[in-house]
Amino acid sequence: MLSLASGALLDHLTSSRRAHDIQLFDRLRESFRPGDVVLGDRGFSSYAQIGLLFQAGVHSVFRLHQGRPETPGHRSSFQVIQKLGRRDWLVRWTKPGGKPAYMSQRDWERVPESLTVRIIKSSIRSSRVRTRKVILVTTLLESKKYSALQLAALYRERWQIELTFRNLKAVLQMDVLRCKSPEMIQKEILMHFIAYNLIRLLMQEAAMVGSVPLERISFKGALDTFRQYVTAMGPKRAQKRVRAIYRTLVGAIAQGQVPYRPGRREPRAVKRRPKRHQLLTAPRHQFREYRHRGKYPNRAWA
Repeated sequence: MLSLASGALLDHLTSSRRAHDIQLFDRLRESFRPGDVVLGDRGFSSYAQIGLLFQAGVHSVFRLHQGRPETPGHRSSFQVIQKLGRRDWLVRWTKPGGKPAYMSQRDWERVPESLTVRIIKSSIRSSRVRTRKVILVTTLLESKKYSALQLAALYRERWQIELTFRNLKAVLQMDVLRCKSPEMIQKEILMHFIAYNLIRLLMQEAAMVGSVPLERISFKGALDTFRQYVTAMGPKRAQKRVRAIYRTLVGAIAQGQVPYRPGRREPRAVKRRPKRHQLLTAPRHQFREYRHRGKYPNRAWA
C-alpha cells in the first residue's frame, strides 16, 4: 500500500505466491482510514471489497473486472439510475449471491445488499500504450466535483506503483533475496522497505526545498547522490559540518530532475544480452561442464 502523493510505502503483506491479490487486500483493508481514496486495478474490483470500504468511509476507484458487462443495461448486474454524461452512468449494483471463499462470514454479513456507484468508460488514444479502453467503477458519485476526465486521469496515476516495483526490485536489488530462512527473508524485505522510504523522504524534502514537482525527481538519481554524499558524513565529522553536507545533498537531489516526458513508453525489455553459459542444473560437484564454451547444445541453455 503506497501513498500516491509522496510515494511512501505505508503497509504491506506477504503470503504464498499462489495467493491471489484480493485475499491479501482483504487483510490489508483495515489499514485504510476514513477519507482515503483507494486506487487499484481490476484485480481488486470486487463488490464485497467496495461495499466494506464504503461502509468504513473509504472511497475507491477501480478498473471494472473483465468478467462484468462493459455497458450498464440489459443482462447486467448494474441497474441504471441516471446518466451523468457521455459514457458516465450512476447505477445500482446488487449484492451477488455467493460469499467469496477468502472472506469470513462475519464480513460477508456486513456487506450491504446494494451499492450506488458510477461506471465510467474512457478511451485512450495514445499509440504508446497497450490498453485502448478503460472502464472504471467508483464510489465518488458527485460528477460536478469529480468529473469523468479527472477520474480517468487519476486512474492513469496507478502506474506509479509499477514504477515502485521497479525501484524496489531493480534499483534496490530486491529481485533476488539472499537469506535462507523465512524469518530472515522477512527481515530482508523490511530492510529494503526501510531503505526505500528513506530515499523517498529525501526526495520529498528536496521537492519542498527546491520547489520542484516530486514526480520530476529520479529515485535512482536520489539514491546515487545519497551514496556519494554519505561517505562525507562520517561519525567523526562535527555536527555542524554534517548538517551543511546534508543541505548540500538535498539541494543536489532537487537539481537532478528528469525531463518532462508525458506518455513516454517504457517497454519491459532487457537491454543487455545474456551470456551463452550453461545452466547450473546439478550440484557443483556433480555438474558436467562442456569443454567448448561456444558450442553448447541447445538443451544446455535454452
